[in-house]
Amino acid sequence: MTNSTPSTTAKDTLSAFSTLTGQQFISLTTFRKDGRGVPTPVWFAEANSTLYFQTQPSTGKVKRLRNVTRVTVASCTRSGEVTGPAVEAIARELTRTDDIANAEAALANKYKMTRVVFNSILRITNTIRRRPPMKRVYFAVSAI
Repeated sequence: MTNSTPSTTAKDTLSAFSTLTGQQFISLTTFRKDGRGVPTPVWFAEANSTLYFQTQPSTGKVKRLRNVTRVTVASCTRSGEVTGPAVEAIARELTRTDDIANAEAALANKYKMTRVVFNSILRITNTIRRRPPMKRVYFAVSAI
């Protein structure tokens, strides 16, 4: 008798994120210590079977990810309405300069001018409000 549960291979990892191809946003669900999920729509980019996203270090998702690295990702609309199946994954904060550069390059390549305009508006808004420049934290998400 054979086991009906397939083992995880590199091919499975590649296909795990295949439903996200061509999507602009993912619903990233992070988990509180008590196990409750908190979905958040985020921009993402994929490179080498890894999803990358950035956020500000003061956000709740960063706090949750530092406590619980398990996440789910699914395609979604800009407002967070899920449009595809969820995939179980693990997120890790990037701290090495070359890893951050890879994430930044993937995001810049995917969103091009949209990202430039968005970041420029944030910079102008922070200047007008006399806030310090926006800090960024980068994460890599791998399927499990």
